[in-house]
Amino acid sequence: MNARGRDVLVQAALDGRPQTTGILYHKDEGHCALGILAAAAGPLWEGGERSPNMLVWGPAVVDLTALISLYGLEGWQECPACPGPGPGYSAIDLITHLNDYHRWDFLTIARKLGPEESTP
Repeated sequence: MNARGRDVLVQAALDGRPQTTGILYHKDEGHCALGILAAAAGPLWEGGERSPNMLVWGPAVVDLTALISLYGLEGWQECPACPGPGPGYSAIDLITHLNDYHRWDFLTIARKLGPEESTP
């Protein structure tokens, strides 16, 4: 995850945004970490033919390819919370796994997956 993605999740934590599990967005309960990233990205699909990389989210459609590019979510890695070597996750799947399975909050996901802060 790049600095832009990290900053979006940090801001959601600072704003006290409610966090959900198992669903991108719930009008009363909030967003999951991936839902926060998608909402902050704004519309990433302007119409036309849908592809397998599209995620339908209520009335919105999120182009996962655009989301991956915007937040630097390329590549695969192991879960930092699971013991021992385990299956690799795409960055998007890892965010979902940490949010839903390990119940990491926005700030923890941002700190563990985002780039390290540089110190002057």
